[in-house]
Amino acid sequence: MNQDDIIRMAREAGFDKGLDRFCPFRQLIERFAAIVAAAEREQCAKLCHDKAWELKERAMKEKMKTQRARLSNEAIGWHDAFTTIRARENNEKR
Repeated sequence: MNQDDIIRMAREAGFDKGLDRFCPFRQLIERFAAIVAAAEREQCAKLCHDKAWELKERAMKEKMKTQRARLSNEAIGWHDAFTTIRARENNEKR
C-alpha cells in the first residue's frame, strides 16, 4: 500500500477535505494506515505459522507415507506464506 492508496481510501471514507501534501492530518492518516496494515499482516502471519505447525505435527503422527508427504508439502506451503508475509513486513520497515 503506497501513499496514493492511503489517500484514495481516506477520501472514500469521507476524509476529502484538507488532505494536501503538507497537512498534519494527512500524516496521521498515513500513520494510522501503516499501523492497521501491520496488525493485519501480523494476524495473517500468525495464522500461516500456526497452520504450518499444525500440519507438521499431523504429518509426524501419520502412519501412511503418502498422507505424511501430502501433509508435509501442505505445511511447507503455509510456511512459505508465513515467510513471504514476514519479508514484506521487513521491506516496509526500511
